[in-house]
Amino acid sequence: MKKLFLISLLLAAVTMIHSCSDKNDFTVDGSIAGVGSQSVTLTYFAGGGMKHQTLTPSGGKFSFKGESVQPTMAILTVAPEGVRIATLVVKNGDHITIEADLGNCYATKVSGNSDSEAIAAWTARNAKTLEAGKAVEINRIVSDYVRDNKSRLSATAILTSFFLSEGYESAADSLLAALDAGVRRPEMTQGFNNVISDVLGSATAGPVPFMSLYSSNDSIISINPLRHQATLLCFLSTSRNERDSVVEQLRILNNGYSREKLAMAEISMASDSAAWRTSIGRDTVGWARTWVRGSVAGAPIRRLGVRRIPYFIVADSAGTTLYRGLSISLARKTVEKRLKN
Repeated sequence: MKKLFLISLLLAAVTMIHSCSDKNDFTVDGSIAGVGSQSVTLTYFAGGGMKHQTLTPSGGKFSFKGESVQPTMAILTVAPEGVRIATLVVKNGDHITIEADLGNCYATKVSGNSDSEAIAAWTARNAKTLEAGKAVEINRIVSDYVRDNKSRLSATAILTSFFLSEGYESAADSLLAALDAGVRRPEMTQGFNNVISDVLGSATAGPVPFMSLYSSNDSIISINPLRHQATLLCFLSTSRNERDSVVEQLRILNNGYSREKLAMAEISMASDSAAWRTSIGRDTVGWARTWVRGSVAGAPIRRLGVRRIPYFIVADSAGTTLYRGLSISLARKTVEKRLKN
């Protein structure tokens, strides 16, 4: 009996130790269909700085442990394209389970705490709007959620993760102020600013990089600003009306300058290649028409900081950005000014 009592006491002590350790960290685990040998990264803000954990899943399964005393933002991404799989709210003691499919990252299933589950449900419900990348529509659905959920950390996460603030700074400030003080936590807002700038990249951190993209003739083409006096990149949705207005401007530039002087590329933000091919139809043009998997979260786009569609970037022969913005007319004028010099 004495031996049995000692064994029971030992088991109880082990259980207590295990329980205490659970409260000192959080776990994010699960599976991602189609991930293959690509690496998975968990990025979050805690203890005054950025935390990164990267691993290669085994059979699509992964498991991370992290530490954050206060609720904070965490983003799960898949390399090399940086596709965002989930946006989470985590703190010590949480065990978050994720079931995802790399082919449909907006449909990720999340369980473990109510805020992370709410973010995943909102993302799935608004997948089409998020894929389209239209700032006005995305900001509308974010605003609706924030106003209806002012006391939830999920509202803070959705606001800071998905609201496209460029050109809408005043609205962003108003929505942030509308949140209850209890969920307007510095760990969440500061963490978001660091996580997003790290995960999605800075638009002005450096020159426009060399890119390899899938083209309409079923090949991989290279876009290298260093080979041309000017390079124009056009990030477009599947809207025919939108594309037609851009193509009109591109034809003028294409007829006015040689390919040695000017490189131009349409880069489709379509959710899949079939939608992209439908949007471009059978047009014959004199510039590259490309598509990148992962839309605005795809690695080439992420590095450029593109978060709104349509979007245009003009670079010179050093890769330096001369223009970035929403106007094809201003982009065209920038190209013409550059090539007159």
